[in-house]
Amino acid sequence: MADTKATTTSSSRVGAHDKAAATLVGERFSVPDWATPRPVPASFQVKKDASIITQVDLGSISHLVVGRHPMAASFVVTHPTVSRSHAAIVNDEMDSYVADLKSINGTFVNGVPILPLQFTQLHHEDVVTFGQSSRLYVFTVGPTSAPKDPLKVPDPEAASHSPVSAASSPAKPPPVSSTSSTTVPGVATPKKPTMSSAVSTTPTVKQPVKPSSITPASVDSPERPQKSPAAQVNRVPPPRQSPLPTKPPGSHRQPEIPPPKEVPQKRPPPPTHQHQPSDSKKPKDEPKVRCKHILVKHKDSSRPSSWREAAITRTKDEALKKIIDIREQIATGTAQFDHLAETESDCSSAKRKGDLGRFGKGVMKKAFEDSAFALPIGGLSQPVFTDSGVHIIMRIE
Repeated sequence: MADTKATTTSSSRVGAHDKAAATLVGERFSVPDWATPRPVPASFQVKKDASIITQVDLGSISHLVVGRHPMAASFVVTHPTVSRSHAAIVNDEMDSYVADLKSINGTFVNGVPILPLQFTQLHHEDVVTFGQSSRLYVFTVGPTSAPKDPLKVPDPEAASHSPVSAASSPAKPPPVSSTSSTTVPGVATPKKPTMSSAVSTTPTVKQPVKPSSITPASVDSPERPQKSPAAQVNRVPPPRQSPLPTKPPGSHRQPEIPPPKEVPQKRPPPPTHQHQPSDSKKPKDEPKVRCKHILVKHKDSSRPSSWREAAITRTKDEALKKIIDIREQIATGTAQFDHLAETESDCSSAKRKGDLGRFGKGVMKKAFEDSAFALPIGGLSQPVFTDSGVHIIMRIE
């Protein structure tokens, strides 16, 4: 079955729970007594321009304060429209809530502003924004593979980038010519020793020059001198140049160069079964179940309090005896599961008649998950022990 996301506005969720209004002590958020880490993983996937840039873990902490000032907030967002202490996200045993802490530019859930100091319940894939920041905080329930955030998210919209000055880059030294010479004032430039006083230079356009056309030139000429045959005995040979094609003897036309042979291009081999995807490697849909449960806590539970009792003092054996009695009423038809979940369950899901929604593997505690996936649709489990207390589970999908 495909998941369907509720389109309920944030303002309609404010009265759907029993949470009192949030309180402030000065500018600091006062953490409520019911705040606790939730057993089901949850996180904010932070998106910028449709790309996930980081992830903020919410399930392993009881609360998170979002703001611009590090002294007033545990999650810093450096955007000019975010207040010093802007909003708070608080968990209970099964759900997460967001409250605006009287911020100047407001907090939004799915584009709808929420009321100040009123806890609004967050659902899977709800989009939360703070002030006018363009970053989207997508609330996600269940494990994810995105990297964790170090609880400080500088917003690039507020950052200023100074361009690198051209004067700060190192200047390249001017190219040194191999033919140029450095003249020092007051120092005579030594001349190269020659075997003959007849020195000639080459013209600007280099062409073959006959010995009779050599003209004397000054030694200070910047061009390479052509020396007489007598002076070429000890002359340094010029640098080697790549040979150029020459005409064959007795021929007045260029040699014919045969055209390159055409090399036939090889066609790629036809695809075989090794290149075709196998049906066994295609990803399959992750199995999910939908269950209801009733939880009875005891004094050794991870959080021995609930919406029904501020301090639970019953022992583990007394909790087991009570859950067995509840299961017997449901199995014999004496009472309905939904009614007992609303009146006897110590979990906050009691307001939903114990419904936990659809979930896959790796979301719930191991003992709870094994029992839920082993049940047939409509089946009722035996008592299941977790850190929260003692459960009975009914699978409905």
